Amino acid sequence: MKNIFLALCLILLAAAPLAAQEEQSGKSVFWPIFLNFLPGFGVGSFVQGDTGGGVVLLIADLVGIGLVGVPILTAIGSILWNMVTLQWADLGNGVHLDEVLIVSGLIVFLASKVLGVVFPIIYAANEKAKYESKQVTFNVSPQMEPPDDSGGIAIGLKLSARYAFD
Repeated sequence: MKNIFLALCLILLAAAPLAAQEEQSGKSVFWPIFLNFLPGFGVGSFVQGDTGGGVVLLIADLVGIGLVGVPILTAIGSILWNMVTLQWADLGNGVHLDEVLIVSGLIVFLASKVLGVVFPIIYAANEKAKYESKQVTFNVSPQMEPPDDSGGIAIGLKLSARYAFD
């Protein structure tokens, strides 16, 4: 478990400089990655404006925590019930942790953390491509025309504008 957490931390640290360089409309992608990783629940994707990614991460985190939490809370409830009803002899006997649910919950939770790092970078790249395709470019270039009948050379500036919209 420590190795998996360490690997996720390394992924976050490796993606942070890359994401900080990726900018969309002047906004850095570092904070959405950080917010998706630390508190989770798709907060960073919602902050970035990616509602689809935010919903996917929210559901994945809730499912992962639910799969891990239900068996643990059931075991704690069983122990507390035995304590309240003064069944001291059966204190640890009725406790059963469903390992399959816990492991599958951890897998879902860790997958949502990895996607929480990947989704903001993909969203930022798509937004950057949209933003760049809708730019207006102006071009100013010097221009010299051949001499006309009067023998003079025409020198001027050529102004051109290109509107690129999808």
